[in-house]
Amino acid sequence: MGGTNNLVRGIFRYMSPEYMESGEANTPTDVYGFVVMVLEVLLVKRIREFEATGRSLEVLADPRLDREYKHQ
Repeated sequence: MGGTNNLVRGIFRYMSPEYMESGEANTPTDVYGFVVMVLEVLLVKRIREFEATGRSLEVLADPRLDREYKHQ
C-alpha cells in the first residue's frame, strides 16, 4: 500500500472543479462535495413541502414570462 491513485472517482454532481481537474482529494474538495449534497437535500425538502400545500410550482416562475415557458 502507500501508493497513490490519480483515478477520479465519485458522483460528478458532488465533485469540486479542482478535484475533477487534478484528481487530488483534500479537505476543501471534501467540504465542497458535502455542502453541495446538503444544499440539494434541503432544497428537495423545501420543494416537497411546497408541493404538499397543493400549490403548483408554476407560481414560482417569473411573471414576466407570461406563462410562456416549457414544463418539464
